[in-house]
Amino acid sequence: MGCGLFVLAGLGHVWARAEEERAPVIQPAHSAEPGVWQRVESLYCTILVDPSVELKQINQKLKTWRMRPQVGMSSTETPEAQLASKCDSVFRRTQDVLDMYPNGLHVTVKITPTRDSIQVAHAARYGVGTEAIAFYVFENNTIYATAKALSTSVLAHEMAHCIIDYYFGIRPPRKIEEMLAMYVDAHFGEGGIDPWMLKSGMAPTVRTR
Repeated sequence: MGCGLFVLAGLGHVWARAEEERAPVIQPAHSAEPGVWQRVESLYCTILVDPSVELKQINQKLKTWRMRPQVGMSSTETPEAQLASKCDSVFRRTQDVLDMYPNGLHVTVKITPTRDSIQVAHAARYGVGTEAIAFYVFENNTIYATAKALSTSVLAHEMAHCIIDYYFGIRPPRKIEEMLAMYVDAHFGEGGIDPWMLKSGMAPTVRTR
């Protein structure tokens, strides 16, 4: 038993070092040209933000206080770095809640100013509009969300759909998938360690696999 714990602890330290080495390369958002979507690349996400939406607004919408332990975002970080870190933290926490870690998964998150905008995107894909404030499309691996209604829980819910779809060899029935996504809603804020605490050495890893 003692040996097993020692091995798991060792694996945990290896994982922590690997996470530090895999820190995302933050690319600046491009917003100087009218009509050009702002683009931020992170470890797990490509975030596209409508040019009419400020990154500061999105960062204010994405709270990390529900994660445990709590993490304070440095005021010296650029808006791009903050957004990348927050999206990656939400993604990793969602993986931990589901206990699902698909290899090499990288999702696009497209943030529009209004619900009308995602209704257009939904109609273009499915032929009908939607009353949803956010949705995930498996075929192009993209989350669509409105800046007005965006929140940490909304983003985590849609990321859950993405992770679930890519974890199983065959996509689960829609109702089962929604139940799993709702499980994330219920347990997202319970006991997790934000992975970006690991980068600063402020917390130990709890994952050993």
